[in-house]
Amino acid sequence: MSEEAKSEIVEEVGDEQTSLREAEESTGIKESGVDQDALDKSKSDSDSDSDSDDQGDSLPSFFVEEDDRVRISVDVLFDKKNGRLVGVSRSGSLGDSEDFNMFGFTTEWFEFTPVGYEDMANYRQKCSVFRKDANRLLADPISLRNFLIVWHLKDWSMKGRDGKKIELNFLDNGALGDGGIKSVYKMHTTLLDVVVTLFEKDMMM
Repeated sequence: MSEEAKSEIVEEVGDEQTSLREAEESTGIKESGVDQDALDKSKSDSDSDSDSDDQGDSLPSFFVEEDDRVRISVDVLFDKKNGRLVGVSRSGSLGDSEDFNMFGFTTEWFEFTPVGYEDMANYRQKCSVFRKDANRLLADPISLRNFLIVWHLKDWSMKGRDGKKIELNFLDNGALGDGGIKSVYKMHTTLLDVVVTLFEKDMMM
């Protein structure tokens, strides 16, 4: 067997192990949970402002309340000529907008309700599939994301091509209505993927 073929097999096995680990974490199998972005930002802020003694006076938020909101803000770069998106990232991570003056620049936000354990347990149960490589049921991450969008996205700053904000509609049970779901799933794939990924990271899922 050639070295190239061996390398491809190693990469494939590595990808499968990563996929399995992510699936297990989606099911709730984890030994720790860390918001790495928050830790990195805290370290960066500490390095740049070492004289600050402001530690705040908040207590840990151990419990999820119905009126809590998790706001995800993203910076978006786009082609000024045709509006095509060329970059999406957590707000502030792209650097100074003046560095990208050849592109259009905007910051958009999305508000979610946090996910409680009972909700997450229900989602995991409903989107579980049998994985041969793990020999057990694991949550399908794509289906799980759909639950997060439909049940937890509550507001956003998204505007149509006419510049007017697109309002989301909801059912009596709090889920996105058909019109809201249609609007969300018309979004640019990368934009929606980044937003949901950041929400999962902020919730330490």
